[in-house]
Amino acid sequence: MQAHRQQRFGRMHWLHVLRLLQRTHLMRGVVFAAIACAISMSSLIAQQGYAGAPGEGLFVPGSVMAGYCTTMVSPNYPSGIRGETKPAVVVLRVTIRKSGTVSPIYAVSGPHELESAAMDAVRLWRYKPYIKNNEQVDVTTEIAVEFYPGRPGGIITHPAKN
Repeated sequence: MQAHRQQRFGRMHWLHVLRLLQRTHLMRGVVFAAIACAISMSSLIAQQGYAGAPGEGLFVPGSVMAGYCTTMVSPNYPSGIRGETKPAVVVLRVTIRKSGTVSPIYAVSGPHELESAAMDAVRLWRYKPYIKNNEQVDVTTEIAVEFYPGRPGGIITHPAKN
């Protein structure tokens, strides 16, 4: 009888140990995957020079960044907008990346009906890199997008280079 108990206890003990090992192994896999994901995300963020949401990081006034703009696209004035007989301005807060692209973009003020058109136009703008301490950096700035009824949108211009 005692041999039967030891054999039964031994089996249960090993089943219990096996289950613990499986759980531990599974947890190690989950922890390993989480660490690997965190490392890959941090290297991706470092490569892209992430400045965070607009308003974080280095703020440069729009009047300064205007001199860095190499390509502008005029906004389309959407048809059917109330008050489309007078000009309007939408102010956007944007991050200009080291690559010269504009992203992300947030509306700060102006007619809500024109925000999407302003963002669509500014998303196509390109900038020379902003240099600080001999390094290219992402910057946050504000851009005033002017809408004029009757003026065609989608016109590409290349402002004077400094």
